[in-house]
Amino acid sequence: MTAAHEDAGLSDRAARLRQDFDRAFAEPPARAEVPSEEFLAIRVRGEAQALRLADVGRLLRLQALTRYAAPAQAWLGLHGVADGVVPVYDLGVLLGHAPADAAPGWMAVCAGAPVALAFDAFDGQFRHAVLAEQEVLRLPGGARPVVPVARLLESIRALVT
Repeated sequence: MTAAHEDAGLSDRAARLRQDFDRAFAEPPARAEVPSEEFLAIRVRGEAQALRLADVGRLLRLQALTRYAAPAQAWLGLHGVADGVVPVYDLGVLLGHAPADAAPGWMAVCAGAPVALAFDAFDGQFRHAVLAEQEVLRLPGGARPVVPVARLLESIRALVT
């Protein structure tokens, strides 16, 4: 190969590199896929909380409960759901709050167990980017702690066994 031929090859290669470089800035940046999940925005004793939608089998208005005495402070009673009955526990008490004066207005039947968690208000559903087992979601309207449903179900099992 002659020196002139080598210079032409380098010149062509340099031109291709310049074009690739310029094209990289002309195209929109590649977006990394950020994992996200669906959540239910709820209120427990007036505090904003979030339930992972994957942890919820059903979301229902809490109506009349069949009550009877039980040693667990979080116990509220039984509620008919579809073709069965589920025990209902006060989510606020399970999270460390004092028992409420008023009855909760909503309940989420857990996807992983035939148990319902009762809470005060349902604010809506939203999707949010999350990192692994993120405990608090930072949202434009403020932070929402994610309710640790699996841990609460373990606590309930310990109460009834």
